[in-house]
Amino acid sequence: MVRQPARKRHLLIGSIFVALGALVLASVITGAWPIGGVPVQVFDPNSTLFPSQATLQGVLVCAPSGIWGNARQTADLSYLHIVPETSILDQRSQIIPATASRTELRRGQRLRVWATSPLFSYPAQVTVKRLIIENNGQGEPPDCQWRGLGP
Repeated sequence: MVRQPARKRHLLIGSIFVALGALVLASVITGAWPIGGVPVQVFDPNSTLFPSQATLQGVLVCAPSGIWGNARQTADLSYLHIVPETSILDQRSQIIPATASRTELRRGQRLRVWATSPLFSYPAQVTVKRLIIENNGQGEPPDCQWRGLGP
């Protein structure tokens, strides 16, 4: 008879862990807790690599060296190709990210980026699948250089 309360207690604790696991999984899937991605900072939100392709604008960002899979890459700058399929979300003021647009990107903002197709050039180029605006950078200037020039 003493074992019955212990068994109920174990079932209750197990149920709580299962429910908590389901909640965490649902949060990750909806983007409430972005897991993975690359932390970057916006250097120039309206950059064009090639003047002849002015319609193909992207975002120039400061990214950790070698982050896109090229260990020899020492440049801090990367060019993000924003395509129509790119999911842009804003998580600056809420737990669950809201849909955002490319026009909301500003110099100094901190982003988390999921990208594919790295092109090892200067700057490194990637195509963005998902981008989350995490904060406005609290007025911090971007901590990298574009070959010594401003944006």
